[in-house]
Amino acid sequence: MQTEVSGVGQLINEQKSLLEQIAKEKIEAQLKTAELEKKIFQDQSEQNYRQVSGLFAVQSVLENKDKFGVVNGLVSELAEVEEKYRLALEVAAGSYLSALVVQNEQVARLAIEFLRDNRLGVATFLPLNKINSRFIDKDTEEVLTMPGVVGLASKLIKHEGKFANIFSFIFGQTIVVENLLAAQKIGVGRARMVTLDGDVVEKSGAMKG
Repeated sequence: MQTEVSGVGQLINEQKSLLEQIAKEKIEAQLKTAELEKKIFQDQSEQNYRQVSGLFAVQSVLENKDKFGVVNGLVSELAEVEEKYRLALEVAAGSYLSALVVQNEQVARLAIEFLRDNRLGVATFLPLNKINSRFIDKDTEEVLTMPGVVGLASKLIKHEGKFANIFSFIFGQTIVVENLLAAQKIGVGRARMVTLDGDVVEKSGAMKG
């Protein structure tokens, strides 16, 4: 009888130890989850800060542009785009949409010094006298004749002639195509392609959508 009681006691102790171990592992898992949530929140906060900081810097330059010289404006404001091409071209332009086009590097330097001295954030400047157009190679010209191609990105926008180099620089040899199937038929990795739905096929072969 005493042996049975002893066995039951041992079983209870084992079960108790098991429950304690489970509780410990649960707490550890909760702590890890909390740490991950904290990290994700911090990453998102930093990303939001960078975005807000960039927009604030651009706005500050525009509000004080008389101090620097000729500030033509945001890239996104210097061209007209048909609605059906808008998403593809916005994706193709990426961060350059919020870049500021200025007359020359002197204007850019003064604006950058203003932002730094006042701790107003970071902005990208494209001086008209320094930005050159990008060369369109023969392979890209050949791709432009293939089925499913809408056109060269830089040619699908309307802008003043003086901004031609700016938009050639931003879009480069990027080609707008109808969809991913068209891009696949042309050949993934053959050219940088953006679909009307905003999917990107890089010349490296990477695909993003």
